[in-house]
Formats: sequence, C-alpha cells, structure tokens
Amino acid sequence: MALAKPRTFSTRLEAIGRSAGLRRGSAMSGLDGWLAGAIAILAAAALTLALRPDATVFMKPFSEDGYYSLAVARSIAAGHGMTIDGVTLTNGIQPLLTVIQAGLFWIAGGHDLIALRLVLLLYWLLYLGTGALIGWIAAEALPDAEGRRTRALATALLYLGASYLFLHHFNGLETGLLMFLLAAAWRYRQAGAAESWTGTHRCQLPGRLPRGCGAVALAPPEPHPRPRARRAARPHGASRLIALVGL
Repeated sequence: MALAKPRTFSTRLEAIGRSAGLRRGSAMSGLDGWLAGAIAILAAAALTLALRPDATVFMKPFSEDGYYSLAVARSIAAGHGMTIDGVTLTNGIQPLLTVIQAGLFWIAGGHDLIALRLVLLLYWLLYLGTGALIGWIAAEALPDAEGRRTRALATALLYLGASYLFLHHFNGLETGLLMFLLAAAWRYRQAGAAESWTGTHRCQLPGRLPRGCGAVALAPPEPHPRPRARRAARPHGASRLIALVGL
C-alpha cells in the first residue's frame, strides 16, 4: 500500500497558487463576458438605425453633405451619370463610397427608403468591422497571450462607444469607410512587422545576438539589394485604395 506524500510548506504554497490562478481566470472570463455583452448592446442599438420607421430613416445621423453623396449615388444608379440632379455634372464626391452606394440604390430598384436602409446596413458593417480590427490590433500589440481577449474586447468597446466616431460612421460621408480601411492597413502592417520580428530582424538588435542568429550573422550579404529597395518604394495597394476614398 502506497503511503500518502506528506504535505510540506512548499506544496501548500503551490496549491494556493493554483487556486488563485483559477480564481483569476474565472474573474477574467467574467469580465470578458461583460465586455462582450456591452459590445452586443451597442451593435444592436446601431442596427436600429436601419430598422427605423419610414418617417425617420432620412433623419440624423445623416448629414447635409452626406445627402449630396447619396444624391449622386442615386443618379448613377438611375443611369444619369455622376450628376447631382440628373443634369448637372459634379465631381464633389468621394468616388469609392459613392460607387458602392450607387450599387445599393440599383439593388433597391428605385425605392429610396430601401436604398437608405441598405446604406445604413453597410455603415453598420463598417462600424463593427472597424471596432473588430481596432480590438485585434490592441490584442496583438503585446507579445504575451495573457489578457489578449480582454484587451481586444475593451478596446473594441471603447471604439464602438465613442459618440464622435459613431457619428462619423453614419453621417453619409466616406469617413466610416476611411476609418475601416485605415484600421485594416494598420492591422496588415502590424502582422507584417510581427512576422519580420520572428525572422532576421530580431537578429539585428545592437549589443546582443539572440539564440539561433549565428547562421544569420555568418551568412554572406544578400546580393542585389537595389531592386528590392525599388520594389519596396512602390506604393502599396492598400495605400492607393485609401487615397481613392479621400479623392
């Protein structure tokens, strides 16, 4: 018959540490649940803009400048070209968002109320997508995995709960699409930086040579660096797309 292992002071400390870790993990899960619930409430509240009664769909947060872009989108969908009233040509719009909205007016088949509801639904998706991207960026901002979900949820909640940003997403202008593309470009750049950090760039830190960098340090210099520099200097597709929104 095996004898039970005597409990020592160190084993008691280990047991206390394990129980404290379990309590901390459950508390963190509870906090994440509250954050996720608050985000769900904000998302549902924003969605009601597209579900408003017919008499209030045209009201705020649409802005006067936003209606200019919407009028041009409706004209394009009707086959009148880039005009404000079907006759007068204009270029005072942001082309990317206006063309997307023109597609929604075309889907609505001439029903302005349905078209505006579809436009508000598009803004809602961009609003949630930007919040998700900002949360993702915050989650990956630190190398440690502890608290990553909490960072993502808290940051997304702060973004979605900011009234100023909310109005910019639903004002009828290109600002919501622009913020979404900026967040996507930021996340794309962050992911590229993370990949390079795990590669040779971490071996170029001054005053230290991390483990596994001996082969990199002894490797001959890479030939023909100039073509690579020229390729890196070319504008990225995301930059061109963001510039198109702001034209």
